[in-house]
Amino acid sequence: MFPWTDEQIETLKSLWAAGLSCKEIGRKLGCSKNAVVGKAHRLKLQQRRNPNHPSHLITARLKAREAAKQIAAASAFGASLLQLEPGMCRWPVGSEAGQHRFCGHAKREEGPYCAAHAAIAYIPAPHRVREPKEAPRPSASAQWIEAA
Repeated sequence: MFPWTDEQIETLKSLWAAGLSCKEIGRKLGCSKNAVVGKAHRLKLQQRRNPNHPSHLITARLKAREAAKQIAAASAFGASLLQLEPGMCRWPVGSEAGQHRFCGHAKREEGPYCAAHAAIAYIPAPHRVREPKEAPRPSASAQWIEAA
């Protein structure tokens, strides 16, 4: 456990209020990100959203779920497995008398679901910039095989 001095706690509070990330605060204080998160929680500092977590995707997903609930309510019983045809949505909506039921609405051109259910099933990944990976070093056995 990281020993916190009064000076570090005051610095944490000011950096937190300034909006620095937990990782940046930890670097400045010489402790881990998790130590900063834990101390901020124990101090009951104002909670913040993760800047890397796109809240607009959460909102879009909630709207999609509401739309899907409305679709499910409109077609309360859906289609059975035997009633499904190639152009129908395959989102499971429940079972009745031991028989599984599916949405049955017209599916999108790509994928097995209608637009409302596809919005629930597929969440776009946030754009990430990744560093190129290093080329793997040959193992000792590979070097031995090349020498032979």
